[in-house]
Amino acid sequence: VHKEVLPNLDVLQCGEYPHDPAELLLSANFRATIRAASEQYDIVLLDAPAILAVSDTVTMAPVADSIFMVARFADTRAGEISESVKRLAQTGSKVEGILLNGFKVSRGNYAQSRRYGGYAYDAYYSDSLTK
Repeated sequence: VHKEVLPNLDVLQCGEYPHDPAELLLSANFRATIRAASEQYDIVLLDAPAILAVSDTVTMAPVADSIFMVARFADTRAGEISESVKRLAQTGSKVEGILLNGFKVSRGNYAQSRRYGGYAYDAYYSDSLTK
C-alpha cells in the first residue's frame, strides 16, 4: 500500500501481472483483501477493465457494494451500456450510476447543460479541476 499518495488517499496497485488473472480474482485471497481494505478505509475503489472486453469486471463485481460504470460521451453506445448492465445483473450486481466523461459543457449551450446536469455546477466543477 502506497500511503498518502495525495492527502487522505492510499493506493494498492496490482503488482506483477499474474499468469492467470481470472484465477486470482476468483480466489478467497482476493475477497479477503477487499474485506480487509473495507474495514480499514471509508471508501475502497476498484478500477476494473471494460466489461465487454474481458470477464475480470464481472468476476470482481460481487465483492463491490456499489458499482458505477464510466462511459465516454459520443463514443460509448447505448447498446454497450445496456449489455454491460445486463452482464453485471447476471452476477447479482446492480449498477448504481453511470459517470459520463469526455463531455464538454459549452457556456452558451443551455440545452446540453439541462440534459447532462446543472449548468452552473458543471461549469464550476470543470473550471475548478483545471486550476
